[in-house]
Amino acid sequence: MKLRQRLGQVGAVVIITAAGVVGAASAADSANLPVFPVMNTSEQPPDGVWFRYGPDPSQTTRTTGVGVYRGEHVRVKCYTIGTALGPYSNKIWYYAYDVERPTAAGRSNEGWINTHYVDDGMTANHAHPSVPSCSGGGSTPAPIVKAVYFSPFNVRDSTRETWSSDPAVHSVQKDDWKSPKQCVDDLALGNVPSTATVLTGWSLGRLGPVYAIARASGAQRQQIDGITMIDPGNLTTLSGCDNSNILVKPPLTFRRPSLILADWLKANPSARLTILSGNITAENSHAGIQKVYFNDMRAAGIDRSRVLVCNYWGPGSAEHDHWEMYRAAMPYLNRILTTCPALTGLKQGVSWHP
Repeated sequence: MKLRQRLGQVGAVVIITAAGVVGAASAADSANLPVFPVMNTSEQPPDGVWFRYGPDPSQTTRTTGVGVYRGEHVRVKCYTIGTALGPYSNKIWYYAYDVERPTAAGRSNEGWINTHYVDDGMTANHAHPSVPSCSGGGSTPAPIVKAVYFSPFNVRDSTRETWSSDPAVHSVQKDDWKSPKQCVDDLALGNVPSTATVLTGWSLGRLGPVYAIARASGAQRQQIDGITMIDPGNLTTLSGCDNSNILVKPPLTFRRPSLILADWLKANPSARLTILSGNITAENSHAGIQKVYFNDMRAAGIDRSRVLVCNYWGPGSAEHDHWEMYRAAMPYLNRILTTCPALTGLKQGVSWHP
């Protein structure tokens, strides 16, 4: 129905508001945010359209479930002019919330959606009259994402990991950044918004920032000023993909993770790599990060002062403290660390540069 309406005239429209089914809304009905059904979500199977963090098709973190599916509705805050999309070059984007699924992947299910996917009854390049301009009194869109946290789990895999409540931190579950293929880095970068300056990973999530930097353009490497690895692991843990060549430029350019980070540090003079080390990472005098990462980085001639290792330990087992380090580090996920932070509940040891 919407495709036909965007081509020609618009007839009477019935929309749903928070108060129920009513006639066509006007700008005076600002007490209730209008709700519209979605459409065209199956144009590119499988069904579903991601929400965007900006009014541009490329600005998506590709997070499974964050978006809309056929049969759902969106509650709309406001509209803006963005990148043209669809067969009629529609530039109207709504900032909206999914009505049926208000949360997805551990976060509020909201973001930008082009009105090509919203059955508001309007022709292309026309916002519905009940929707205010975001720049003219509309509600403020989502906070700017400053950091990306790469989780070692899928949300369904763990009840112990509590993601950050900081709206400036975008958390990415494992299946959205880690390819099913062993040591393949083609998913991580798609989860990094253009506004992010910090990449963080805990445990296996340490590879998320590495994979993202591996495929990043020169401009993107300049944009990312901080990478933090939270208790990445011991020599055994780091003997897999951390110690292997991965594809950085298809089809034939490969690079070890240690050299990917060295290249980033040398290319970006503002870049800082910080490793928050617990008992697992500190095992055998930090043999894992020393042999797998730092030997190559030192040989590559990095500025060692821009790589910082912070040592911590807690009152429990190494595995217990491994979890506690993540929880204690949550307030620092969106920061570029140049000094070792105090982590609640953990004792702080000597810091050092490789």
